[in-house]
Amino acid sequence: GTVYGCLLAWDYLQKYRSGTEGVIVNIASITGLTSFMSIPVYAATKHAIVGLSKSMGVPQHYDRTKIRVVTICPGVTDTPLISNFVTNYCLPAFEAVYQEDLPRWPKQKPDVVARGLIEAITTGTNGSFWVVSNSKIQNIPHLPEVLDLPK
Repeated sequence: GTVYGCLLAWDYLQKYRSGTEGVIVNIASITGLTSFMSIPVYAATKHAIVGLSKSMGVPQHYDRTKIRVVTICPGVTDTPLISNFVTNYCLPAFEAVYQEDLPRWPKQKPDVVARGLIEAITTGTNGSFWVVSNSKIQNIPHLPEVLDLPK
């Protein structure tokens, strides 16, 4: 859904935006920035969003299209997703690990994530990532590259 939504937005913003710049905001998770042993499949989907955002948020794309790509990576947020996670998303093999692991993760209120989203939209540079975790908002202008490949 995120890939398809990005591609639709990318096309739409190039054709129909009224201003000089467009913005696409992707929602990933802190699970897309590191390993989470209790939710490997969920973490993998969030890693995919991080990779998509990094690839679409390169300066060459912005210079060509004037579309900024910013990404929000919330931490554990007190929403139904967390309270229903085992039932809806957790693989049976990882349920016990998840139940044991969850209390170690600090929870935050949804309004903190909303503030991070607003800050990312209004001040985020192209390719920036915004970690909203433990009730703190942190701007990461660009995630480091692991490999030094030709551009």
